Parts: sequence; C-alpha cells; structure tokens
Amino acid sequence: MVDGVNCDPERATLIAQSIDEDSMDSLDHRRCRELFRTQGGHHYFVENAEGANLSVQLVSRTEAMSIYDGLPDHRLDFSQAFAD
Repeated sequence: MVDGVNCDPERATLIAQSIDEDSMDSLDHRRCRELFRTQGGHHYFVENAEGANLSVQLVSRTEAMSIYDGLPDHRLDFSQAFAD
C-alpha cells in the first residue's frame, strides 16, 4: 500500500517496463523498472535494482505518460494504457 492505494503487481496491469540489458550478465547489477495501472485507475512506478531497496511510488497520469515514453518495452498501446 502506498498512500492508501494497493500497489500489488498481481492485481494491477503492467503497462511498460525496462530491464537493463547491460546488466543481464550479472544479476548483481540488474535493474528493472516497471509502470503499472491499478484497477482503480492509479498509476505507480516500481524500480528494483539488485542489492538495493525496492522503490514503489504513485505517479500522476501526466508523470505516468512521461515514464511510459521513456520505457522501451510497452505492454499496452498508449491509448489502452491511458484510457480513462
């Protein structure tokens, strides 16, 4: 839960992600960034780097759109990801 919003990836939709390819050889430096949309329409961003704490933060719709543009692996088209 972040600010009263359930940020459970099992119950949210993965919109876009990035796994640093430079680090695929060594799990010690692997970094994954993911953008999700909850069933309630909130967006949140997860950053997980090996050896570091998991970071989960709620983001506004505008911030989510900007993050989406910066992530290479889009799981949903823009119109699907931000249809509200």
